Amino acid sequence: MVTLCVSLISRRDQARQTGPAIAEALVDAAHEAGALRADVTASGIGMLIVRLSHPLPGGFPPETNHGLSHRHLDLLIDALRATARQPPHLGGPVLTLADLGQLPQPGTQTPREPSGSATR
Repeated sequence: MVTLCVSLISRRDQARQTGPAIAEALVDAAHEAGALRADVTASGIGMLIVRLSHPLPGGFPPETNHGLSHRHLDLLIDALRATARQPPHLGGPVLTLADLGQLPQPGTQTPREPSGSATR
């Protein structure tokens, strides 16, 4: 059991080290291919996944919840496409991975505006 825990922790740490670079490369490739909106960043997608990964509140039957999760994912993916109907600018700040690294950890201090972000 201890060996399994050490192995899982090692894999988690490795993913934390390599994950951001892989995400950046995927987003860069999608931008170069013209498949992803130009104003979408890897950190924006990462935060979106975290925000949307919580279960819906309420007593949805499992099959309804499953169907809704697929519908919402389809909607999200379609909205990220470069060909999606777009407003001139997305609202809110554009945060890079470097900007996220400058934000304080929860419970430490009041967050400051990241230097590289611009509110649109």
